[in-house]
Amino acid sequence: MVFQSATEVLSGTKYPTISLVLLFSEIATDLSCDSEEVKSVKASMRAALDRRLPLTDLNAVAAIRLGEL
Repeated sequence: MVFQSATEVLSGTKYPTISLVLLFSEIATDLSCDSEEVKSVKASMRAALDRRLPLTDLNAVAAIRLGEL
């Protein structure tokens, strides 16, 4: 459910989403309670995200600015 919600938010076309890439990358971080299957899915998601929207300082600044609004 978390992945579906995050994907829907990141796929928004009527609002900017670049500042949310940082948040999405946090969601895809492995947790100690994750099964091997979940870790594999998260690794695939991180790799795809890195290819399509590599994290830069701009992402961090955008996320900070979004939090200030």
